[in-house]
Amino acid sequence: MFYVYELLDPRDGKVFYVGKGKNGRVDQHEKEARAGGTSKKCTRIREIEAAGLYIEKRKVKSFADAVDALVHEAELIAFHGLDNLTNVMPGGSGAVKFARVDDAEFVSGFAKLMRRTGGRALATVWVMGAIPVDMKPVFDRLEKHLGRVIKRRGEEWVNKIAGKQDVRFV
Repeated sequence: MFYVYELLDPRDGKVFYVGKGKNGRVDQHEKEARAGGTSKKCTRIREIEAAGLYIEKRKVKSFADAVDALVHEAELIAFHGLDNLTNVMPGGSGAVKFARVDDAEFVSGFAKLMRRTGGRALATVWVMGAIPVDMKPVFDRLEKHLGRVIKRRGEEWVNKIAGKQDVRFV
């Protein structure tokens, strides 16, 4: 089960980070900050903890599918505005940890996403009414990883998996 979550600053109640994860991912950010992480997110967490306060965490929505969670994460980042958050990318910068994802699960999920977007995955995806979300950085990473999977497994294997979603990649 995947979920999308928000980290809130208890000093003003505002969301400062949106993420996607499963299991205990929402609780890993403080550990990263305490270990010396240098991101804006880690700096903010250390400032909050230095004030004697705790990070507020809110699980927004759960998903059975990683692709649905990835898309919702991007929607939520667009809703809050990337400039108002400590996120580096408009969703998906670390959303798919390829080293931990089985090749078949990856190909199936990416095929599902391509089917949903009608093959227009590299274009801006319109979500949350009239808010455009530039998903290009996410799709670029996904396509690069797909190329590695094709090299490793072959076109026939990849398209057999993708075919279950009525998609053909190469």
